[in-house]
Amino acid sequence: MSSRKEISLPATLVIRDVRSYRSTLQEALAAGITKLNASTLTQIDTAGLQLLAAAVAAMRSSGKEPKWRGVTAELADAAASTDFSTALALPAQA
Repeated sequence: MSSRKEISLPATLVIRDVRSYRSTLQEALAAGITKLNASTLTQIDTAGLQLLAAAVAAMRSSGKEPKWRGVTAELADAAASTDFSTALALPAQA
């Protein structure tokens, strides 16, 4: 789901969710939204990471940098274990 100012990630973003969530991301990106809210994300797999990486790449190709809010341990751990942290432009974890 997306609001006018940020993209709110769903609680789960796994292979079965990617196709339906892709259109939500595309609409938000077309509207110029670059803020990603991951605070409700509890489950993500490689397909979900790939979708988010594609969204971040699209933002960067239009000269914008993503801004993350509420990066969950699940997202940070999944990204780190699959080398997606840089592709997602996740903030450094304390």
